[in-house]
Amino acid sequence: MARILTIDVGAGTMDILWVDTEKKLLYKLVAKSPTMFLAEKILSSQKDIVITGVEMGGGAIANAIKEKAKEKKVVITKSAAFTIHSDLSRVKSYGVRIVDDNENLKELNKKEWDYFETKDIDPERIYAILETIGVEPFVDIIGVAVQDHGRPPKGLSAIDFRHEIFKKSLSNNPYPWTFIFNDNEIPAYLTRMKAVVKSVKKLNPSSIYIMDTGMAAITGAYLDDLSMVKDIVVVLDIATSHTLGATLIKGEVAGFFEYHTKGINSSIISSYVKALADGKLIHKKVVEEGGHGAFIRKLVGFENVEAIIATGPKRDIIKDIDLKIHFGSPIGDNMMTGAVGLLFAIGKKEKLNLSFLFSD
Repeated sequence: MARILTIDVGAGTMDILWVDTEKKLLYKLVAKSPTMFLAEKILSSQKDIVITGVEMGGGAIANAIKEKAKEKKVVITKSAAFTIHSDLSRVKSYGVRIVDDNENLKELNKKEWDYFETKDIDPERIYAILETIGVEPFVDIIGVAVQDHGRPPKGLSAIDFRHEIFKKSLSNNPYPWTFIFNDNEIPAYLTRMKAVVKSVKKLNPSSIYIMDTGMAAITGAYLDDLSMVKDIVVVLDIATSHTLGATLIKGEVAGFFEYHTKGINSSIISSYVKALADGKLIHKKVVEEGGHGAFIRKLVGFENVEAIIATGPKRDIIKDIDLKIHFGSPIGDNMMTGAVGLLFAIGKKEKLNLSFLFSD
């Protein structure tokens, strides 16, 4: 029996589940994402700024720092700078000064400078959130889902490197809930995940698990009630920053694609879903069109797809699509897709009884 906290860190929201497996209790909350939260603070500053911390989700923060550097001095430590880009020469090109993590910044007068810290998980904010929903801050297990492109080797783009990571994982074990690590298993190249662990340890859980948001979303969408009674389904998670689609055969990933949500529409999704199921979606073509890529393990045939299940905060994009869509809601909530997928994956790893939430 355990008390579990799962946190899906997205570009727009941070989706949180708190579960007590003994008392069969569940509470949930959707908060502003750490990226948006910090970006707004940076943009509201009227001073020069200093940024310390660890690598976290960039997006809005990277854009905020670029804007701030046009009018104010920006100093950032090396570890925090990877939030903006994995190529630090590009970070410097924005007019940002990068310093070593251990550099003494005390000479920068706080009357003239504002200080910020990059981290996907802020323990103080998490404690405050748990207090808001009326539960004790102590938990046995914490799981966090983030999107980590990994630190690619020279000559390989971050997008292609992420694609290779997924291909390798799914080739070894094709179920999305297996792409989860405890804090001692995280590969060295998944630097954002490793940074998350440093922050989570301050919450003193007995166990820590980290999962990729994409695989958490596939898992969560699969746990919709309709999906669970079908053999072959397509799941779509249309999130703030990224859209992910996958063909599943009784939970096994037959293929998937990933795309930037801002560049997608119902027509593109319709063509991708059909091509994915028919085995005709090509990774290189998807990347050339602005997406993250595609991987096909097995041909299922679009005519054999029994249901298409869509989740995510931006799913309104497909309201006029030419396909029959079921709007999914794992554990009854469209916004909890990643957090539910993460919870399910932890349950598998820890051999927990979560039948009060979903059948195995």
